[in-house]
This record gives sequence, C-alpha cells and structure tokens, in this order.
Amino acid sequence: MSKIDDTIKRVPRRVVAGVLGITLNRVDELHRAGVFAQPERGYYDLIDTCNRYRRYKETRRTVTGYNDASTKLKQAQTRREEIRNAAMLGELLKAEDVEIMVTELARIFAAGLEGLPGRVSSIVAGMAEPAEIRKIILDETRAIRQQVAERVDQFADGRVG
Repeated sequence: MSKIDDTIKRVPRRVVAGVLGITLNRVDELHRAGVFAQPERGYYDLIDTCNRYRRYKETRRTVTGYNDASTKLKQAQTRREEIRNAAMLGELLKAEDVEIMVTELARIFAAGLEGLPGRVSSIVAGMAEPAEIRKIILDETRAIRQQVAERVDQFADGRVG
C-alpha cells in the first residue's frame, strides 16, 4: 500500500467533518447511528466514510419524499390563506375588472397609434431635417404613452369602475 492509501485509510473525525462539510458532532451522531464505521478508535477510512455518507444521503432523499410532499401541501395551504386574507382586505382585483382595464388601455393605445400618421404627416410634410421629424414623432408617441399612464392611474385610484 502506498503512503497516500495509508493516509486516507486512517483519518481523524475532524478531517471527515471537513471533507464532508459537517460538524464534529454530526460525525459522532452518524457513527453512533451506524452510518460511519471506525476501523480504529477515533479514526475513519476516508473513502469508505465518504461512500457511506453518500449512500446515507441518497437513502434519506428517497425516504424524505413524504416530507417534500408534506412541505408542498403546507406551502399551498399557506398560499391559499394569503390569498383569502388579501381578498378580505380588498387587495385583489376581480379577473373581469382586470380584463376591462386591459381592454380599455389597449383601446387607448391602439387609437393613439392609429391616429399618429394623420397627426404627424401634416406637421412634418415640409420638413427636411430628420432630427426635427424624429422629435415630433417621439413627442407624439410620448403623448400616447402619457394617456395610457393617466388611465392606469385612474384605475389604480378607483376613479374608474
């Protein structure tokens, strides 16, 4: 056996803890539970211990499938309660109201865009400077966005039903 093999065949628990990323107390707990074996008092075979720990974690993962399902159920129940509370406090909107609001905003936006060529064409007809034309078009699109934003504010403030 080489010197490296001897070194990893006999390591103290602090090395096991460091390699596995667990505490010294956890190493002791896993030894008492029979997960880790000590070929010599106070020392562990590092490769065997790592393999045993990997198998232990895999086994635990399948056993905790129930715990995962239980956790998901609790999360769903918590979420349902949060929604109920928000509804009681008036913090939720009805789907129909949201649909009305979105339809209205889309209508304002579409009307603004459809009217854009008519409003802009007569203004820019005699212009030759692209920067001026761009500014006029940009101002008009900003005006459309401002109309939509004002309507959103009205919905948010409850001024529109």
